[in-house]
Amino acid sequence: MKKIVLSLLLALASALAATAETYDGCFSTSGTRLIDARGNDFVMRGANYSWCWQKGREKTVVPAARRIGCNTLRIQLGTGRRFSKPTEAQLENLIRLCEENSLIAVFNTHDATGSDSYADLEESARFWVEMKEVFGRHKATTIINIANEWFGSMNNAEAWADGYRRAIAMMREAGIENTLMVDAAGWGQWPKSIFDKAADVAAADPLNNLVFSIHMYDVAAKNHSTVKKNIDNALATGYPVVIGEFAYQHGGKTVAWQSILDYTAEKEVGYLVWSWTGNSGGVEDCDMFGSYDESVFKPNGTNTVLGRNGIRDTATVCSIYTDSSGISDVAADTPEGIDFSKPYEVYTLTGLKVRDICPGTVYVVRQGAHCAKVIY
Repeated sequence: MKKIVLSLLLALASALAATAETYDGCFSTSGTRLIDARGNDFVMRGANYSWCWQKGREKTVVPAARRIGCNTLRIQLGTGRRFSKPTEAQLENLIRLCEENSLIAVFNTHDATGSDSYADLEESARFWVEMKEVFGRHKATTIINIANEWFGSMNNAEAWADGYRRAIAMMREAGIENTLMVDAAGWGQWPKSIFDKAADVAAADPLNNLVFSIHMYDVAAKNHSTVKKNIDNALATGYPVVIGEFAYQHGGKTVAWQSILDYTAEKEVGYLVWSWTGNSGGVEDCDMFGSYDESVFKPNGTNTVLGRNGIRDTATVCSIYTDSSGISDVAADTPEGIDFSKPYEVYTLTGLKVRDICPGTVYVVRQGAHCAKVIY
């Protein structure tokens, strides 16, 4: 395809921003299904990347995640108390990098991991409120996982549910519309909290737009029957569930990883492998790769990416990137083919319709049968 890249004057860029149709789609849920912004089912298949202690590696990890077949990347952030807090610009750049690679970005804060303190969960909620303008611009491509593994205890589902009811209410009242993800109690491995209290937590969300997450290691996935029971019971609540973390083993302990891959494929449940690289403290076996790209596969990566019902076998790119723009392999016109005084649409090169534009970025302007690549 002949590529024509045209430099536009600032006045034209201003007109583009003012007249382009806004795409206001958002992820939503319907029963146990996660629905993308084009109205199609979306099943997560991807990995975890710990940006808050691996900053600067995103330009390597994110494209590599796309190359191995991921459709989703779960990214660890910090509130600044324990782990690095991103600026709004850093967060925007992370999201745009995922969008450029046709990935859905699931963000969590890691500071409240294992804590039973509501103050720590509230700190996470306040972080999302602080960043709400960024997420409001990317509702079609981002999901907010409120806090990683908040509530470490396994004996108080009511306290877990009460904390999330309060945090969700705060976030919705602040105007956050993105799909929210809630980890199970017990460091993510006590799904009984979901079985017993999912409806109570969901009642706090006026948008009815929640996904629940189980982390499956040697407790929640100790054998095949446990995997099957936990997924079935979570789905029986009537809400979507994903396996937000798992690995082929965990600190040398057995994880029924093949059962996770097989049963999630059967039930169309999403999964996100923990984690790309850099694990320590006895759980180095959770590394998928020996580097920040995909050049050195470790057993966790080989099994979950290349194995039966692994990422390459089962991942489908979110239709937000594929279905509606019609710009793929289109011959580009000269500027004379577009009448910029009349309505037109603007897309990223991956096919995502946009309103806001970034200097130095290439876009596709479409007007009827005419398309032109432009750079502002």
